[in-house]
Amino acid sequence: TMGGDTSIVVVCFLEILMNPLSLNNVETIPTRRFSCGIPEVDQLLGKSTVCDVEGNPIGEEWGIPRGKLHVFCGDAGVGKTKFYSMITILLVEDLKRNVVIFQKEMSGGEYKEMLLNMYRSMGRTPHNMDRISFEQCKDLARQVDIIQAVQPDLVIDDSFNLTHTPN
Repeated sequence: TMGGDTSIVVVCFLEILMNPLSLNNVETIPTRRFSCGIPEVDQLLGKSTVCDVEGNPIGEEWGIPRGKLHVFCGDAGVGKTKFYSMITILLVEDLKRNVVIFQKEMSGGEYKEMLLNMYRSMGRTPHNMDRISFEQCKDLARQVDIIQAVQPDLVIDDSFNLTHTPN
């Protein structure tokens, strides 16, 4: 048997399936974006049309959607941490953006050493590392507090586990 909350979710889901909404009846909502500093990655993440107050198109924005969740998945060792670290460097150095990183597998010192090596491999010198906030935090409520305090442009939660492993 299902509990009350689960039953409500199932009923709502079935209601949606039984009465689908035609896309002709859906208003578009523009998504604000900002560049990650790598044009090819910005293209993969997509573009949005920027409109003036009357709704007239005045330009395009490519890249990371503001306020949206993206999950980069892959086996251990494929380079997810290096990928987001490279984007972090471009964001803080070139675009003067603020980034919060929640990292559960490395200490702050280990991550900083890895990041400095990444700077060197990119032929860069760190000038804006103060724009990077690092926390070794697993508690979601604490993460929310940090995000609200820092107000970053990008939040990265490395090692976010989407699977449940029974004890």
